[in-house]
Amino acid sequence: MEFLLVVFIPFITTLILTPLVMRLALRWGFKDDPQTHHHPAILHRKALPRAGGLPIYIALVVSILIFCPLEKHLIGLILGATIIVIDGLLDDKYNLHPLLRFISQFVAAGIIVLSGVGITYITNPFGGLIRLDVVNITLNFFGEHHLLLLADLFALFWIVWTMNLVNWSSGVDGQMPGFVIIAAGTLALLALPFTTYDASQWTVIKICLMVVGATLAFLIFNWHP
Repeated sequence: MEFLLVVFIPFITTLILTPLVMRLALRWGFKDDPQTHHHPAILHRKALPRAGGLPIYIALVVSILIFCPLEKHLIGLILGATIIVIDGLLDDKYNLHPLLRFISQFVAAGIIVLSGVGITYITNPFGGLIRLDVVNITLNFFGEHHLLLLADLFALFWIVWTMNLVNWSSGVDGQMPGFVIIAAGTLALLALPFTTYDASQWTVIKICLMVVGATLAFLIFNWHP
């Protein structure tokens, strides 16, 4: 029952908020107007609202606060997501320089990594694992901290890469939400076997399902035409 609610709450929240955000976006100038924004990727002929990430962000934060115990990793995730949403809103309004957006992405990813999120190993396609936690640097700054150099750097660049990958997939109606739904659902399934010895994977699964629910609702409004 809980997992149904984990999908339903972000779904209904996004479903309610998206029309409101769309109206406010057009009123406040958060729009993609082909008359003023000339780009070969623009196929529509009338102004369309932007700021589509805002209702999804709100739905996910609300759902995380309801269903997940708040600890440092989730705080880092929420802070990083907040930076990205603010950056996205500013870009929707003012068309920020790509370099500024790139810097903000690294700042957001850095906060997430500093909160303790890392990639300690990856699967070797030829068998076994490739360990990324072999370089361990101990820092004494308001307590002892361990910096897993390779794991943290890999996570940093991987997060930035996936953010841009999702952003690049948003050129066609329904493409980005569909891509995200499939990816989040797949990650939830992949995390399931690890729950037998790592209870934190249930939080990963919940967040993935929240993303599925929120993005499914957004897909309703992102469908052609």
